[in-house]
Amino acid sequence: MKRWISWIIIYITCISVLLSLGFSFNIKNKLANGCSPINVFKNIEYISWEEKKMRENPDYDNLSIFIDINAKTLELINLDDNSVLKRYLIANGKE
Repeated sequence: MKRWISWIIIYITCISVLLSLGFSFNIKNKLANGCSPINVFKNIEYISWEEKKMRENPDYDNLSIFIDINAKTLELINLDDNSVLKRYLIANGKE
C-alpha cells in the first residue's frame, strides 16, 4: 500500500513539473514571437479602431476593388453607379 501511494506521489510530481515547464516554454515562445503584453494591447487597440471605422462608414452592398498596377493605384468602386469612392496610391514592388 505504501509503495502504491509513493508511486502516485511520484507520478503527480512528474506531471506537475512537466506542466510547469511546458507553461514556461509556452510563455517564452510567445514572447519570442512578439506576443508580449504591449503587442497584445496594440492588437486590441487596432480591433477597436477597426470596429469604430466600420460603424462610422456607411454600408455599401455592391463594392469592388480595382488595382491598376501601371498607375500604381487601388480604387474602391461602387458598382451601383460606377463611381470611385476612394483612391489610394500603392507600391507594386520591384520592376
